[in-house]
Amino acid sequence: MSRFAHLDGLRGVAALMVVFVHYMGAFYPFTLFGDAPDYIQHTLWERSVFYPPLGTLVAAHMAVCLFFIISGYVLTYKFLGDRLPVGEVVLLCLKRPIRLGGLVWVSLVVGGLFWACGLYQQEALERIAGSNPWALGFWNGPFDLHQFIKDFFFAPFSHGDRYNAVLWTIKYELYGSFQLFAFLLFFSGWKYRLIPAMILLYLSMHSLYQGFWIGLIFADLEKFYFSRVCVSRRVKAPLLGLLWCLFLFIGGYPNYVTAEFIQNTVYAWLPSDQGFKGGYPMLSAVLLFFLVFRSSYCRKILTSRPLLHLGWLSYGVYICHLIVIFSFSSALFIILESSLGYHFAFLSSIIAGSYVVYICAYLMVRYVDRPLVQALQVCSIYIRRECAVRYKNYKSRSR
Repeated sequence: MSRFAHLDGLRGVAALMVVFVHYMGAFYPFTLFGDAPDYIQHTLWERSVFYPPLGTLVAAHMAVCLFFIISGYVLTYKFLGDRLPVGEVVLLCLKRPIRLGGLVWVSLVVGGLFWACGLYQQEALERIAGSNPWALGFWNGPFDLHQFIKDFFFAPFSHGDRYNAVLWTIKYELYGSFQLFAFLLFFSGWKYRLIPAMILLYLSMHSLYQGFWIGLIFADLEKFYFSRVCVSRRVKAPLLGLLWCLFLFIGGYPNYVTAEFIQNTVYAWLPSDQGFKGGYPMLSAVLLFFLVFRSSYCRKILTSRPLLHLGWLSYGVYICHLIVIFSFSSALFIILESSLGYHFAFLSSIIAGSYVVYICAYLMVRYVDRPLVQALQVCSIYIRRECAVRYKNYKSRSR
């Protein structure tokens, strides 16, 4: 089992959280947006998510922050402490957009095709579920084939969210990875590399890029420092218990509601933190990431076969789920709502939709993502071998 197997399971859990939250945003928008204008509360239980620990169930922003921390950790752990050649950095930078781009381009084609064929049901769903303006922000207006071709070939990462809204995070993944590779080029072999890492973390405090620097710092500490620290069990157990309580409280912070709504929750005494940046979601992601590493029980659960399989599918699940929600699940819900009632129609649509998401994710990962990863590995081996041979021949001729 790989060193990062538990992180694969954690990534799978984070992807599942995002899927669940988007289902709730589409069908029970009050759980995300509170009493903001144009959003409807369907049942009294929806208010319960604004109390810990239930708030962590709809903490999609925390899950996204967790993605970035995991990427920062995994992408840098292997190289920290060693001087990284320029050629290796160039190879990493060339591989990364191809690695991320496979499913991006597939989802652009599917998302654009569904848009052109009028298969999205967000307008009809909004009239029943009251998820405006969030739902109506997707696939807005008529499909523009000329713009699609332009975006597909020249701006898949920067404009891909027009056709699949979840792709806004892939842009962060790409550019955040490039920042990490640049850091490794200049500082990976330097003894005091944590100093520039801390500076870069401070400079990115008001953006989601801070997640990548947090992951890098965690990787450095885990690789060279945490193994030397010994904490007695008498101190460790209550400390971890306190951190778990803090995570369950902070992780449920309602990041998408209005400031006025927060004043009527248990989070009223905290400084306001709204918008798409780090803040409380990033803090709760850091806590969860740390707790997973310190808890052998958590690592055991995350390396169970179902969660490892979910981790293997996580990229595909994340990429395809929103398309399924607003096409298949929404259409099924609209058909069943008049006969089964709102809540049973939702249960039917989320169960059937989750199965469709699983099938789509499996096909995307099995036949697009994995072959692409394997091809990149083969190409990397060939390029490194050729570079080594050419360098050896160059050195022999220079003598």
